[in-house]
Amino acid sequence: MAVIASAHGIKGEVTLKSFTENPADFTHYGDLVDNHGSPFVFSSVRVTPKMVIARVEGVTTRNEAEALRSTYIYAAENMRPELDETEAYLDELVGMAVQREDGSAFGTIKSHFDNGAQIVLEIKHPEAGNKDILIPFTDDMIDSVNHADRILIVTDFADQMAEINAS
Repeated sequence: MAVIASAHGIKGEVTLKSFTENPADFTHYGDLVDNHGSPFVFSSVRVTPKMVIARVEGVTTRNEAEALRSTYIYAAENMRPELDETEAYLDELVGMAVQREDGSAFGTIKSHFDNGAQIVLEIKHPEAGNKDILIPFTDDMIDSVNHADRILIVTDFADQMAEINAS
């Protein structure tokens, strides 16, 4: 739903990058949890033209807020809207198999991160040796996501990027 980007001010507020269409909508999905599945409660949320600023329940100092940097916030699974074939929830990506459009193996998703412009997938690619392949989670790179079988299908363009990165 969102990721904590930084501390804001000295009283424990945080800035967030929201992944919902309307930036404040992440609060409308019932109980929220953090990366570890622990409950995560916002006591206030306000949207400014440049960012979302929130107060996390129990966080009262800048140091406590800074410790939350890069914490992803998720909705409980039963509250999540259904996705189309090019979408996926970030927490379900890690460990997902990656295949080319012809069905051949491309690798396995090791992790993901937000580079500020988009979500980037780190993929263990069998032909890249010890190097991992980084591809953006965009329509140009992702053909579809098979949620039932936990398989992400990449486009030929992603395969070309992997060849460049492997050399």
